[in-house]
Amino acid sequence: FLDCENSLNKDFVEKSSHLDTHGAVRYAPETLEAAFLKITNVIGFVRKKYDNPLVCVYDGFSVSPPKRVYEEVDIDTKKDDFNEIINLSKDQPGERARVISKELSKIFPLLEKSNTSLILLNQTRQKIGVMMGNPETTPGGKSLEFYASCRLRTSIHNYKIENTLDNIIGVNLKIKNVKNRHCANFREVSDIDKKKKKGVNP
Repeated sequence: FLDCENSLNKDFVEKSSHLDTHGAVRYAPETLEAAFLKITNVIGFVRKKYDNPLVCVYDGFSVSPPKRVYEEVDIDTKKDDFNEIINLSKDQPGERARVISKELSKIFPLLEKSNTSLILLNQTRQKIGVMMGNPETTPGGKSLEFYASCRLRTSIHNYKIENTLDNIIGVNLKIKNVKNRHCANFREVSDIDKKKKKGVNP
């Protein structure tokens, strides 16, 4: 479990999903390259001893920065020449998308051979300056849409409120099947309850 946001709650995971956390490994990668390298190493280590199906979860896919960000020279913000400060930045357009495309092309053949499933959790962002059409986008470029076998879009439909205390006890989720190679696409389910201490209601 790659927990980039440091938001994994062991007690909640055990209660909501009945997952045996003793058989799970948690890792908080600093960069995108480190995350995919850890997935490769874990698959190789586990496959030497076990043949059971393996599941890797990458939580916070849009949070991990490229490795170049950590290697960038520190900028002195005390300088008077603001143009020089701006020019010191080395941001590259589409850098995250290029890194992800390269890493996915290397790791997906390994996933197929090792009987491993990779679950990537992403977030939506708003495009700047879009006046017509859907302004929402997902970080990581188009390679995620190409390599994914199944894409599910999850959003909050409404909040579950306890009548006696007027307290929010959970949310009602709406899940849309955006892409699926095994069944029909664009199906929606909008009546899934997720409570704080119990997880998803079966």
